[in-house]
Amino acid sequence: MYTQLYIIGATYLLIPVSALVILRIRHKYRITSVFTGVAAFFIAMRVLMTVINVLFSLVGVTGEFWNAHPVLNEILNILLNVVFQNIVIYYLMKLVMKSRLSLYDSMAIGFSFSLGNCFIQGYYSIYLVRLLKSHEAGILDQLASEALPLETLQETVDEALSYGLGHYYLQLFAALTIVCLAAVLCMLLYHALKKPDKMYILYACGIHAFCLALIALSMLSSASFVYFLANLAVLGIAVAIYILYKRWYREQQLDLARRKREYKQSLKSQE
Repeated sequence: MYTQLYIIGATYLLIPVSALVILRIRHKYRITSVFTGVAAFFIAMRVLMTVINVLFSLVGVTGEFWNAHPVLNEILNILLNVVFQNIVIYYLMKLVMKSRLSLYDSMAIGFSFSLGNCFIQGYYSIYLVRLLKSHEAGILDQLASEALPLETLQETVDEALSYGLGHYYLQLFAALTIVCLAAVLCMLLYHALKKPDKMYILYACGIHAFCLALIALSMLSSASFVYFLANLAVLGIAVAIYILYKRWYREQQLDLARRKREYKQSLKSQE
C-alpha cells in the first residue's frame, strides 16, 4: 500500500507537468503562461479564499455554522471557486499576456493553474504514508501538535484504512478531470479576450459551475461508482468542448488564410 501511495502522490504532479511538456512539444507557448497559471492559483485559491474566510469569521460565521448548513456551504464553495478562478485568470491573461496571448498559451495557463492543487494532493498522499507507518509503529503521537492533535491524526489514519487504495486512485482520476476542465475553461476565456466577447466568460463560469455541481451531487451517494461516473461525465464535457472548439478554430484559421490569399491576388490583379 505504501508504494502505491507514493506512486499516486508522484502521479498527481505528473498529470499537469506531462500535459505542459506534451503541449510544449506539439505547440509552442510562452513560459510566461506557466507563471501566470501558478500566480492565478495562488491569488484565487489562497489569497481571495483566505480573505473570504476571514471576513466570514469576523461577522461570526464559524465552522460550526457551515457544519450545520452543508448544502449552503457547498453552494458557496462552488460559486466562489467558479468566480475567483475564471475572473482572476481572465484579468491576468488581459494584464500579463495582453496581445501576445495565443490559444496554446491559454491551455498552458489552465494546466499550470492545476499545478498548485495537484502538488497539495500529491503531498497529502506522501504524508499519509508517514502517518500510516507511524501508526503501525505505534508512534503516531509523536506527530501530534496543537494544529494537528492526536485525535485528528487517528481519524485520518482510520479513514485511510477504511477507504482502501481504490478511493485514492479515484481521487487521482478526479484530479485528471479537473486539470482537463481547467484547460478548456481557459480556452473559452482566451476567446472572450480575442473576439472580444465577454459572454464567453459567462459560458466558462456556467460550464464550470455545472461540472462542479455534478461532482458535488455525486458525492451525496455512498457509491464510489456514482462519483466515478460524474467525473467521467465532466471529462467527457471537457473533451467534447475541446474537440468542437479546435474544429471551429481550425476552420477560422483556414478561412483567414483564404482571405489573405484572395487579398494578395486582388492586389496583383490591380497592378
